[in-house]
Amino acid sequence: MMASLSLLMVLCTLVFPQVILLMREEKNTQIRHEAHVLLKEQISSYYMDSAYSQTFTSAVAGTVYEVLWTDVQERNEKRVCMMWNDMNQQRQERCVHVRGKE
Repeated sequence: MMASLSLLMVLCTLVFPQVILLMREEKNTQIRHEAHVLLKEQISSYYMDSAYSQTFTSAVAGTVYEVLWTDVQERNEKRVCMMWNDMNQQRQERCVHVRGKE
C-alpha cells in the first residue's frame, strides 16, 4: 500500500507537470505553424492581388492573429509582421521583409 502511494506521489510531482508542459509546447507549435501559414497567405495575396489590407486580424481556434504591413523607407520593400499570444500569454512576433511589386 505504501509503495503504491509513493508511486502515485512521484507521478503527481514529477511526471504530470512535465506532461502538461509538453502539451503546452505542442499547442504553441501548432499556433506558430498557423501563424506561419497565415503570414504566407498574406504575402501571396500581396503579390497576386492589387488590394491588400495594411492591418488584418484573424481568429483561429481561439487565438487572435494580427498582421501589420509597414513600408521600409530605405528600399522598395515592405515589412509584414504577424503577432499573436501563445499559451503562456507571451506576445510572439514574426516579421518578414517583402520586395515591392514591380
